[in-house]
Amino acid sequence: MADFVTKSVFALSIGAGAGIFIQAVAFLVPLYYANIYTLLALLLAELSVFMVMLIRRTTMEQAALRIDSFGFEERIITAYEHLDKEGALIGFQRADAMKQLREHKDRIHIRLWPSLKKTALLLLLLVFSLGLSLIPSPAKDRAGELHSLKEEVREKEDEIEKVIDTLEQLKQE
Repeated sequence: MADFVTKSVFALSIGAGAGIFIQAVAFLVPLYYANIYTLLALLLAELSVFMVMLIRRTTMEQAALRIDSFGFEERIITAYEHLDKEGALIGFQRADAMKQLREHKDRIHIRLWPSLKKTALLLLLLVFSLGLSLIPSPAKDRAGELHSLKEEVREKEDEIEKVIDTLEQLKQE
């Protein structure tokens, strides 16, 4: 879970950066769907993290290595590697690993959230992207006008097609 959240913050930061780029382009070029494209950039960034996490799940061996990194001197990974084996020496090793885990469980602390700097950067990028989407510009106004003109043209085309169909039906009668 901690790995997912860390990767999500990173990917969403990239998605927010892409959104800022899209919003900046919308200041120069009439781009009516800039806000939707920005949202899609964020959704694709999060979808990519989800797919990576689904494909490359954390294995038990990786988890054991991570726990060992808290100062257990490879006791946990050794116990995991010999999980399917039996013997007196292996039993002593497992008991030692469990004893160390119980005695020093307060050492194990896996942070769920990434650093405050990374989280603040993500929030700053998201706010900046949102701010850019709300600032009016001549290109955005032009994009709105072009979009409404295209809608009117589509409506007129539909009306003309209906009239042509009606005329063809009258001609056949």
